Amino acid sequence: MNKNTITRYQYIFITVGTMIGIGIGFLGSSGAAVAHQDAWITTLLCGMYPIIIVITSYIIDKKSNHEDFFVLIKKVYGKFIALIIIFIFFIYFLTIMTSIVSAFTNNLIQTINSYLAPYYIIIPCLIVSAFVTMSGLNVVGRISQFYFYLTVIFILSLIFILPKGSFVNIQPILHNPSEIPKGMIENLTQYSLVEVSFIIISKISNRKKVLRAGLFACLITIFIYTFVSFAVIYYLGWELSSRIDYPLFYIIGTISFPIFSNLTAVFTFFWGLIVLKTIICSNYLVSYCISSFAGISEKIAVFVAAIFAAIYSYFMISEHNRLNIVGTYLKYFVVFSILFGIITAILVQIRYRSNKNEKA
Repeated sequence: MNKNTITRYQYIFITVGTMIGIGIGFLGSSGAAVAHQDAWITTLLCGMYPIIIVITSYIIDKKSNHEDFFVLIKKVYGKFIALIIIFIFFIYFLTIMTSIVSAFTNNLIQTINSYLAPYYIIIPCLIVSAFVTMSGLNVVGRISQFYFYLTVIFILSLIFILPKGSFVNIQPILHNPSEIPKGMIENLTQYSLVEVSFIIISKISNRKKVLRAGLFACLITIFIYTFVSFAVIYYLGWELSSRIDYPLFYIIGTISFPIFSNLTAVFTFFWGLIVLKTIICSNYLVSYCISSFAGISEKIAVFVAAIFAAIYSYFMISEHNRLNIVGTYLKYFVVFSILFGIITAILVQIRYRSNKNEKA
């Protein structure tokens, strides 16, 4: 198999893997200050965002007979507008990639060694992600598949805290429906990077049931995110969870296992591996945009992406700056992605009207 070709199952794992990363640690905190005990409901409803992206990417890919993403948008919008679009996606993906690296670094420093210089963590993460990404999309898919199972094990640990929670913490359900839309705005960005579907869907080798695979990836992520958000609020209550930056990590620290004397350290190690997987997926997206925009090889683009991320992280290493940048701009990127998907799905029907399409 070509190193830049993936199977239908790898498509599922990459799509899930790009969405589930550092953001899972914020679940139950983001949105709780607005939607209170209904924050987990806003997480569930925000799942419409990845579903829209996956459906529109499928329509676009099917109608264009699986053309490369950049080639496709050049045909639909023209070269100049296509370059603007790919540049916007570049900024979007780079912002998320750098945010993930910076947030992971800050959390690791707080957990392990508060005197550790941030770039002792940032640089190795970017170098590892660059070398893995350079191996091709197929390798990224296999890594995403392995870490998916690790993520499931990771999430299952929350089952142990459910008996200690209280239904009082999630009641009354839908106490103020007007707060749900406001909470959704806060939680919408948790599903960021689902736009990977736009880029990799044309690289799937087995075309059967591609839409079903994409929707399955969305449903898995929605279930995991909703479960984590529910468990956090069920255990801590919305008042406490809204005041904690990483409520999931706080909860894990309260779980005791006879086998492990320090579960937080074990959790941090495995969570770090999961985050590294998301950085690898992000690096692929950023390098794809650089390669398309600048017309350079993907191998060179991978390291250029790492350099850009290292420079950008200088502005994000401060948690205050990172949250300000992400909170201010990421919502606009999400809106852009949804509008781009819907508009392109309509325009591609016109541009490729005469094409005979394969059955999906």
